[in-house]
Amino acid sequence: MNVRKATAVGLVTTYLMLTACTTMQSAPQAVQSTPEKAKNVIMIIGDGMGPQQVGLLLAYAKQAPNSVITDGTTAFDRIAANGRMGISMTHANNNLVVDSAASATQLATGQLAGAEMVGTNKDGNSAESILEKAKKLGKSTGLVSDTRITHATPAGFAAHQSHRSLENEIAVDLLNNNVDVMLSGGLRYWIPESANDEQSAVRQELEVLSEGSVVIKSKRKDNRNLIAEAQQKNYDLAFNRSQMEKADGKILGLFAYSALPNGITEHQTKNDPARTIPTLKEMSEKAINSLSKNDKGFFLMIEAGQIDWAGHYNDTGTMLHEMLRLNETLNHVLDWAEGRDDT
Repeated sequence: MNVRKATAVGLVTTYLMLTACTTMQSAPQAVQSTPEKAKNVIMIIGDGMGPQQVGLLLAYAKQAPNSVITDGTTAFDRIAANGRMGISMTHANNNLVVDSAASATQLATGQLAGAEMVGTNKDGNSAESILEKAKKLGKSTGLVSDTRITHATPAGFAAHQSHRSLENEIAVDLLNNNVDVMLSGGLRYWIPESANDEQSAVRQELEVLSEGSVVIKSKRKDNRNLIAEAQQKNYDLAFNRSQMEKADGKILGLFAYSALPNGITEHQTKNDPARTIPTLKEMSEKAINSLSKNDKGFFLMIEAGQIDWAGHYNDTGTMLHEMLRLNETLNHVLDWAEGRDDT
């Protein structure tokens, strides 16, 4: 993505590009060298996150008497100390209020997008994404989200549809785009309508595959079985944390009927040995470990998507937990990238 295009994209956030967070050293004033191209790119998106949400996390970390961030240092402090931070603002074409689909599309493609559109420019034409550019370079690609893998943000990177609500079609696009690792929720758009019949063979097969970990219920309007198609494309399937840990190579992990649990539930159940749903950090860790096996590098988008949902509900308690979830994930990624000169 060149500089001219980069100025045109963004959410309304302060955090988005991780490509220069911990590994880029500033050249001496007298020598202005051109930095080498990064082999790996990790983009972390806090959907709906702006300065106020970051400020909430910082105030909690530094001022709350019993903060779980015991040293008062957040991942954003680490980025500010070791990298570069700025504000990237976007608006959908001819629309004052942006939505996640247009935002993600602009981050992914560098082109102005229409409201509610995914993977298209303002005229509704398909726009090549950074994920698709990475695939052309032989890199591995991944999408991780705590919402649904067919939701607006991941869709903006690997689907091309006129409206974000077309999640059945988006699921097909994601599969056709051959994204190497997809970890999220949203099983309902991947299984055939016939799975709603409790006596059907496909329903029984899915219950065995999922080990009873996910509600088997479809929102498709056809009998296309994208799970079976994924198997034919050599994806390892995962429907719970244990299956994800064992999966290798190309991985499709769908851990919930719709979205994954919110940040409060994740915090409350994190240490439960019977927990079946992976955390955002665990999914991100798995994705990085899998994708980094490619000598040509990888592109990975990680979305903390329920920050946005907490904002819709004006729910400060949930908002804080969503920011803590993002902070934990971002710290893990920064730890992984620390000392590397290729990410």
